[in-house]
Amino acid sequence: MRLFTKSNVATIAIVAGIVVASGTGGAVAGALITGKQIKDGTVTSADIANGSLTGTDIKNASVGRGDLATTARGVQAPKVILASAPVLGGSYNTAPASCPSGYRVLAATGWMTNSRAAVQLDTSNTGVTAYSPDVESSDTVNLRLVCAIFP
Repeated sequence: MRLFTKSNVATIAIVAGIVVASGTGGAVAGALITGKQIKDGTVTSADIANGSLTGTDIKNASVGRGDLATTARGVQAPKVILASAPVLGGSYNTAPASCPSGYRVLAATGWMTNSRAAVQLDTSNTGVTAYSPDVESSDTVNLRLVCAIFP
């Protein structure tokens, strides 16, 4: 049996022509459509591939904070809470502080007013306690807590 008969060659040529024509037809049609030809309001988010738009594709100031997903908005409404407690000579003390309802700890720092001794911080999602070391003379343990609403 011969593989390349006249009818086989003709069939292969027709199939190859169809493949070539179908492969370029979409590209040609895609290149011919312009923004002027698209009716306003007809393109939806379903028509746009995920990750295909960049900042240069969007007009400045056309997207507001409310248009962004919650995770893209970042932390909101930070609050600073200060706490302190006196420390008598020869003893220690704690300075606790908690975030308001709905807030979580973003950052915290603690320090001693006079001795500048190291302060230990015990942190949870909603609050922090600063522990002073034993000090020889009277001092104050201080705590600065930053709370925020997280997305």
